[in-house]
Amino acid sequence: MQSKLIQIFDLKDFPIQIDIRRDVYIKKIPEGKASDVYRVQAFDRNGISHLLAIKFIYDSWKLREIKVYKEYLSNSPFKVPELIYSNEDKGLLVLEWLDDFQLRPLLSQIHLETLREWIIKKHLFFKGKFKNIDFNYESHLPWMFRDPFGRLENFHAKELFGVITQIAKFKKNIEKLLLSLDYPVTLDHSDLEIQNLLYRDSKKLAVVDWTNAIKGYGLFDIAQFRKLYIQNFDKDIAKATTIKLLESVNLENKFEMVLIFSIVKEIMLLDYYLNVRKLPVKNEIVKDSIALLKSDLNNINIRLNRHFVWVRTTF
Repeated sequence: MQSKLIQIFDLKDFPIQIDIRRDVYIKKIPEGKASDVYRVQAFDRNGISHLLAIKFIYDSWKLREIKVYKEYLSNSPFKVPELIYSNEDKGLLVLEWLDDFQLRPLLSQIHLETLREWIIKKHLFFKGKFKNIDFNYESHLPWMFRDPFGRLENFHAKELFGVITQIAKFKKNIEKLLLSLDYPVTLDHSDLEIQNLLYRDSKKLAVVDWTNAIKGYGLFDIAQFRKLYIQNFDKDIAKATTIKLLESVNLENKFEMVLIFSIVKEIMLLDYYLNVRKLPVKNEIVKDSIALLKSDLNNINIRLNRHFVWVRTTF
C-alpha cells in the first residue's frame, strides 16, 4: 500500500511536491467496504510536514463525494476538510487531515448546540441554490427506502419482526409521501453519525465524510440531530430542541416529517449494519436502532392512517 500511496505524489498534477526520499507515515482508518482511507504524513521538498487524508473509492456511486467537495463545499461558510486533489478516473480523493479536531464519544449540550448552529448555517446557505432535488425521482427511491426495507423484510429475526410488520402497513404510503414533498431544497449531509463530527473544543465543529450528501430538504440531518439528542439526553428535550431547530430553518410544524425521515434513515442504517457489516441483531448499535424505530412508530402511528388518507387521495 505504501508504494500505491507514493505513486499519487508522482502524479504530474498533484499540487504538493512531496519529497518521496523521506519517510512517509501511513495509518489506515476504519471505513466501509466502498472505500479505504489513510492518514498520511509526508514532507515536501522544503521539509514542511503535510497531514493528508487519502481516500480510495471503489464504488462508482460514492464518487459523487468528489463532486460535493468540488462544487458545493469549496465556498461553504463552515469548516470542512480542504480539498487537496481529486481524480474520478482513479477513484481518488485527497483532503487535509484535521489534526486539531477530535471525535467526542459523548456529546454535551454545548456540543449539540454547536451542531444545531452548524445545521442552521448549512441549511440556509444552500437553500435555494439547487433547481431540483436528488431523491424526487423514482430512480432514487429504491436506494433510499424500498430496497433496504425489502432486504430487512427477508432478514428473519424475532427482534425485527414487530417493527418490520408495522412499517410494512405504511410502506407504499411512505414512498408516496417522500415523492410528494415540496419544501425548499438545500443540502443534506445525510450521515451525521457521531464518527463524522469532529470538534475543536466544544464550540468549533468540522463535519467529514460527505459520501451520502444529497440535495434534499434538510430533514435527514435534522432527524439525526434529534437522534443524537435522544442518545445523550432524553426524548422530551430532543423534541423541544428539534422543534426550535425546525423553526430556525422555516420548517415550522414539520416535526412529524422528522419522524418519517428518522424511520427511513434507521431502515437504511439497519440494512447497513445487518447486511453489509454483518453485525448480529443483539449488537448494541443494532438494538439502539431498533429501539429508535419502535419509539418513532409509537409516536406517529396514531396519526399515520389519518395523515396518509390525504396522500392517497392526491395520487
